[in-house]
Amino acid sequence: RDVTVTAERVVTEFANGYLVRTVLDAALAIVRDGGGLTLTDPGVWEVAANAVGAVPQHATYWVGVLPVEVTIVTDNDEPFDGSLLVTAWSSSQVATLYHSLDAEHWTAGASVTINQDAVVSFVAIDPNGVASTVAARRFTKRIPWDDQATGSVIDHFLARRIDVDEFLAYADQFGFFTAFTLYLIDGDWVLDPGRPAAPVPAAPPTPTGVDRPSRITTAAVAPGSEVRYTLDGTPPTDASPVLTGDAVDLPAGDAPVVVVYRITGPDGGVRYRTTPIPGTGDGV
Repeated sequence: RDVTVTAERVVTEFANGYLVRTVLDAALAIVRDGGGLTLTDPGVWEVAANAVGAVPQHATYWVGVLPVEVTIVTDNDEPFDGSLLVTAWSSSQVATLYHSLDAEHWTAGASVTINQDAVVSFVAIDPNGVASTVAARRFTKRIPWDDQATGSVIDHFLARRIDVDEFLAYADQFGFFTAFTLYLIDGDWVLDPGRPAAPVPAAPPTPTGVDRPSRITTAAVAPGSEVRYTLDGTPPTDASPVLTGDAVDLPAGDAPVVVVYRITGPDGGVRYRTTPIPGTGDGV
């Protein structure tokens, strides 16, 4: 099918903090597969090829002029601490380097110091307006954490590092008894110190100052099932109490409690269920 090829010969200059692109010449050709467009005038040509049902293709060609290239030499394999000097190099000794943190506003200079997450872009322009393609690289700042703690979702809940909503989210992700590490950042315990956010959307504020209940009603199970339970968050064993009713009395005090049930069905299959109970003052 037909391929539409467009080409523009451009020069680029820096003016008042912006990169100004000027088209000096343009060419258009509609060709069949394998055909093309010949570029003869010297300069930087930006070419686009389009065909119905195909992904557009773009390329830049330096015709009769030395290409200008930019390489960012600062490594971004690891997050940085404090601040970071990001530096770039140009293949042209006469080109001027410019940098940008938003790919729109530019400043002359082959380096820039950043102190937070940033995408740093560089471009080089020689005195004749021959510009490199823009080189960009993302840099991430390491977020300092104040403490860390490893344990199961039950351990974290009993230590009041997470609330009920986070308990349910982490239990769904890790299970009840698999250990994982949380990090303390600005008073919040989070899973990833690089992305300090809760695993679930923030819940509406819950009332505080509410007393912890002394008894909870249990959920129904299949007839003929045996239910054993613990009140300290540990997995029930054959020596754990058997549930003989529809309620469990909680231990005295105001600390959070995690009731763990081991449900053995009539077919012998075993599954676990947990009920996290916030402590007094932790909300409902």
